[in-house]
Amino acid sequence: MGRLCKARQRRGPQTLDRQSGHAAARGRVVLAHLGSGASMAAVLGGSGIGTSMGFTPNSGLRGVSQTSPDMRDLLALEATDARAAEAVALFCYQAKKCVGAYAA
Repeated sequence: MGRLCKARQRRGPQTLDRQSGHAAARGRVVLAHLGSGASMAAVLGGSGIGTSMGFTPNSGLRGVSQTSPDMRDLLALEATDARAAEAVALFCYQAKKCVGAYAA
């Protein structure tokens, strides 16, 4: 696992501890970061045990939509563009699959 992955696994639980309290940070948690990309981390007992790192809008959304890797653009086009709708559905499926794996 690279340095960046390890750093993100440490920062997530520390932030959770500050924001939600020690007890919440020591349970089973799935953290999601959505921004210019997206990543998820599994936290168990206050330690990061897994990260998606590579689950980003650029990981196939441009190819599927043939429009944009940006979810804001795809959501705006979703109602009128079948390719954009398919890319949004793909992103949501991948997010659900990752949360399900980490929750298990």
